[in-house]
Amino acid sequence: MKYLLILLFLGTCQFANAQVHLKKQTFYELSAGGYDAPFLSKSNFSLQMGVGKYNRKGNAHVLSLNYNQKTASVFNAQNNNTLPIQIPVQQFYFSYKTDFRFYSNAMNDFHVRGIGRVNFGYESLNHEKQSLENLYQLNQKSDFLLGVGAGLEVEYSPFVAGVHQNINILSNYQKFSSVTFLGFRFHIN
Repeated sequence: MKYLLILLFLGTCQFANAQVHLKKQTFYELSAGGYDAPFLSKSNFSLQMGVGKYNRKGNAHVLSLNYNQKTASVFNAQNNNTLPIQIPVQQFYFSYKTDFRFYSNAMNDFHVRGIGRVNFGYESLNHEKQSLENLYQLNQKSDFLLGVGAGLEVEYSPFVAGVHQNINILSNYQKFSSVTFLGFRFHIN
């Protein structure tokens, strides 16, 4: 019975979203995915929630809050080897993105979009601790993030899937990061 209700809901989703992507229409989006990995896991994930509005050409402008987390191996530069120590790497950032439609179908429920974004936030390494097990010292430190990104999204309303590549200009740890995601876009008004 539970699966029948889920299929019924998913089957009628398109009819409920008949008037989407209209000029000045507001929407909310929620997504989750992998951070520097193709799939979501307990120690490697990305969460995003945002609010946006369409312009007169149907392109969207979105403000979002993002949280990325992963565990990373520690590299010992003196001995040129990787240590068996995993440290948490977390990113908290605010993002402004704009999308450009490459393709939309006649029903206006399937879209392929290119994404441009600007990110500002904070990157935390090893929960702000510089020492590792009282034996090693981190060379990198937590710092503010400023970056830009590009990506590709595919939407079959209300579902969205995509990938973003970010360049973190101020990062002391990692200059490039990738996020793959699946999510929902809820239209209102």
